[in-house]
Amino acid sequence: VQFLREHIVPEARVHYAITNTGGDAPNVVQAEAEVVYLIRAPHNDQVKEVLERVDQIARGAAMMSGVTVDCEVEKACSNVLVNNALERLLSANLSTIPLPQYTTEELAYAKELQDTMPNRVTLAQRFAASMGEQGRKLGAMHDQQSIYSLVLPYRPSEKPVFGSTDVGDVSWVCPTSQIVVTTCAGGTPEHTWQMVAQGKSGPAHKGLLYAAKVLAATVIDLLEQPDQVQAAKQEHTERMS
Repeated sequence: VQFLREHIVPEARVHYAITNTGGDAPNVVQAEAEVVYLIRAPHNDQVKEVLERVDQIARGAAMMSGVTVDCEVEKACSNVLVNNALERLLSANLSTIPLPQYTTEELAYAKELQDTMPNRVTLAQRFAASMGEQGRKLGAMHDQQSIYSLVLPYRPSEKPVFGSTDVGDVSWVCPTSQIVVTTCAGGTPEHTWQMVAQGKSGPAHKGLLYAAKVLAATVIDLLEQPDQVQAAKQEHTERMS
């Protein structure tokens, strides 16, 4: 599978964990072993293609070593179908509803956590990658903040985000859109103790409430403007085709 990586789409990700080595005796061939693979790619058909290749490799390795192999699919989730009609409504409400305000203590706590992340990716770096020099300047303006407080301009994009979510499955059934809000110190990497440590902090709760207000306001817009609902449904139909 390691050698397969240069023969699949560069956006694909193939992660693995050896979850059962069969035992811990070093001088015997164990009766069984197990490995779990997580395969990701921008589109469902690409994932299916990589999955078939990984299964072929497993069967080939079994033939080569004179054993049997069983392949099981434990779970799967689809890529997210974006919906620009809903995104525009969400963006408008992100800009209309006041941003959370943070206390001196919250800002100081966030700065302490930032000091434990010397290699964190800055806003200037992130925005430069997606928006060029204009993005770099925008990010640099806010990088001195320990908790980022800004609303990004709406920029429709088909660029995949490298994460997996069952929201993707929902997006194949009905028009779906998402927002991302600040809930932690600027530059906090995911899957870290710093992210976990901030899960019940004041900024996390303030971000939660801000997101809820944006979603609720967007629901009101959809209830009061049936044409927006129709536009979202029409776009969904076109993307599904």
